[in-house]
Amino acid sequence: MKQFSSILRRMSRKVFGDDESGQALVETSLTMPILLVMLVGAVELGRTAYTAIEVANSAKAAAQYAAQNPGTSSDTTTMQTLAVNEAKDYGITLNTPITVTSACACASAGVKTANSCTSSCTTGYLVKTLTISTSADFHSIFHLPGIGPNFTVYGRAVQEVLF
Repeated sequence: MKQFSSILRRMSRKVFGDDESGQALVETSLTMPILLVMLVGAVELGRTAYTAIEVANSAKAAAQYAAQNPGTSSDTTTMQTLAVNEAKDYGITLNTPITVTSACACASAGVKTANSCTSSCTTGYLVKTLTISTSADFHSIFHLPGIGPNFTVYGRAVQEVLF
């Protein structure tokens, strides 16, 4: 009887097929689209981060130029040119205008009081705070649900110049 059941088992394997050939192919074909979407998403996220970093770096380059001395802190034309050139080096076109705003204050013993940028301080020293804002349009390769194919990336740098 034992021999008969083992013969039946062998025959059923031949008739009904007990092997698993092709299973890996089916699993790969089911998971490959998900993996490709994840890969494309990672590339797109990397491109977005790169653009955002470079737009912020262009504002920082302009702020660093402005912080050199009191004369360069008023040269907004050169600051704008530097920001545009910094972004252009990395293949990014900044939106214009690039805004440069300034505010002045008198600082004495760690306390700042508002002051116009044209007058000097009676006590302490004059602090000019520059804010450079940049932006660039980001064009996505793919349409991102809820965001759209294009959006704007912003960069900003704040720098204090001491007189």
